[in-house]
Amino acid sequence: MLEIIVIIALAVALLWVRSARRAYRIRRTERLRLRALNPPRYGRRAATWVLRRTFSRRFLWHPPTGRTAMIDPCPVARRGLWRTVKIRIDQHLLVAGLTGSGKSSTCRVLADWALRAGARVILVDLKPGAPEGALYEGRAEVITSAAGLVTRVRELLANPPGGRIATVIIVDEMATLVRQLSEKQLDEFASLMDVARIYGISIWCAVQHPSRETVPSKIQANIQAVICHKVRSKIESDVIFHDPEWRPDQLRTPGDVLVQEGKRGPDKLRALWLSPERFKLSAECLTPHLDPESGRNPDPVETNAPPGAFVDSSRELCAPPVELTANQELVAMALEIEGRALTAKAIAEGCDLPANRTHEALAALVGKGIVSKLPDRYPALFQLAPAHKELS
Repeated sequence: MLEIIVIIALAVALLWVRSARRAYRIRRTERLRLRALNPPRYGRRAATWVLRRTFSRRFLWHPPTGRTAMIDPCPVARRGLWRTVKIRIDQHLLVAGLTGSGKSSTCRVLADWALRAGARVILVDLKPGAPEGALYEGRAEVITSAAGLVTRVRELLANPPGGRIATVIIVDEMATLVRQLSEKQLDEFASLMDVARIYGISIWCAVQHPSRETVPSKIQANIQAVICHKVRSKIESDVIFHDPEWRPDQLRTPGDVLVQEGKRGPDKLRALWLSPERFKLSAECLTPHLDPESGRNPDPVETNAPPGAFVDSSRELCAPPVELTANQELVAMALEIEGRALTAKAIAEGCDLPANRTHEALAALVGKGIVSKLPDRYPALFQLAPAHKELS
């Protein structure tokens, strides 16, 4: 008898829970409908305005306070309000997104970081009037025709750049470039992408409507990281990611972005915003001037200035001091005291540091130009850069 009563009570409780959930959904739907029909009160309007003004500042691009290098990861988005998502920019990138989704802002963030790192920037803007090229006037070499790009690509293939100065090629609209290039010229561009990273050349391709035609397989095979804003359909999502879990077509608001690099998961992020006005008014001392005759970045001048800082004979050096961690200072001091090239193992034993910490410090010092790595040596040998030998 008791078991029957318990079963009946459980059945009644289950029916009550189902009816309560159904009533809650109906009330919630009605509240949302009434809230959409009636404008919010003044207090709610003020609170919404304050919250938007307060938290929107967290998603503005803020330039770095210290010196930067191309190997330093660049902040491109935020997860939540506090966690910053960074990406390496010394690689081939694909930036996709519809008009108004934030694609151009992301390209400006990446370009600003590269210019502050002292890189040569080449912008390919094939749109009528070159609207994006006007923002880079005096700061980067702007190419406005497919023929000019083909000539520049052939120059880079014939005389690859060397030294510590990196080169960045930004293709503002990949679809227009693919339409204007012939098959042979597109093969030359793909050949440049194949060997580009060996000579310190990074190519960033921006596209609005990705497809098999606008992003050919020979180009996509060299892409190492993807930054994707909202796209139009699932077909375009499949062209970019080849993974059903990555769905940029389901992003809703402008600024939402997916970043694929390494083992990063398909988490929705909020891209950092850099307006054209702020990009144009960014610190001029951290970017190179162009040669007025050729319209290109001049070659770096030999100097005792801190490595990585761009120096031109026609202007003063403008670079903040080098900032080193404790391990980096210890490794640099060991090389200075020894006065000759050492292996990473010898440096680790002399500094009493773990091998992984020593390799991290050496990689950072090589990126900052303080330490140079001797080529064609195994095991690798490291020594102080010539400029720092003179200073010490």
